[in-house]
Amino acid sequence: MAYKSGLSHSLATFFSILVSALVTEYFKKFFPKFFEILSIIGLRLSMWIEKSTSFKISYEIFSILFIAIILAFLWGIVYHFARKRS
Repeated sequence: MAYKSGLSHSLATFFSILVSALVTEYFKKFFPKFFEILSIIGLRLSMWIEKSTSFKISYEIFSILFIAIILAFLWGIVYHFARKRS
């Protein structure tokens, strides 16, 4: 059903962004090396976007978005297999 997929995707987006901000702060506190890697990824993505579109976004936002993308991807995999079983 289309509304189930739409609802799942909207919830995945909302919770992924919310949780990724919390996870980023957790990594910053307890895993500083991993946070440094996230910061480098965020910095490179923000530089690429700025170079490509002249639109400036801070690297902190991209660090959060990177984790959000991973969480949404995992949510999609779990949802796919959960629907397949039903």
